[in-house]
Order: sequence, then C-alpha cells, then structure tokens
Amino acid sequence: MYLRKGKTSMSALDQQIDGNHYKHMIIQPLEYALANNLGVCEHAVVKYISRWKLKGGVSDLRKARHYIDILIEQEIKPADEADQ
Repeated sequence: MYLRKGKTSMSALDQQIDGNHYKHMIIQPLEYALANNLGVCEHAVVKYISRWKLKGGVSDLRKARHYIDILIEQEIKPADEADQ
C-alpha cells in the first residue's frame, strides 16, 4: 500500500493489486471515473488509455477502442431503431 499524494489517511484506492502502473498517477482512473460519474465503458476507456504505455501496450489501446465502439453503438442504436 502507498499513500496517494496530497492524502493524509489510507484508502482502498491506496492499494493496488498486481502491478504498480497506477502508482505514478496523480489521480487513478477509477477515482476520475467516480468523481465524474462515468459509466462502465467510459471508465474502461480512461483506464486503458491511462495505462497503455506502462502495462498493456497496443493491446490496451485496442481494448480502449473496443469500449469506444460499444459506446458509439449504444449511442446510435436508438436513432437507427427510430427510423424503422
């Protein structure tokens, strides 16, 4: 566990299981997602984009793109159904 910058007490967010690819970040992707009321897919995009250079490389970029594609499909799906 490590204490996040600017924090005076420990939190579950101070612990990272398997790896240290979020420890260098000022704010973790999950903290950002929670603070901004992001949905599951939006959080995944932030997570994979934030860590791709430190963990998953191009695979993480593909994962981010996959979640973006899901968001696009969900966004245009109602418009397509309205035309029928």
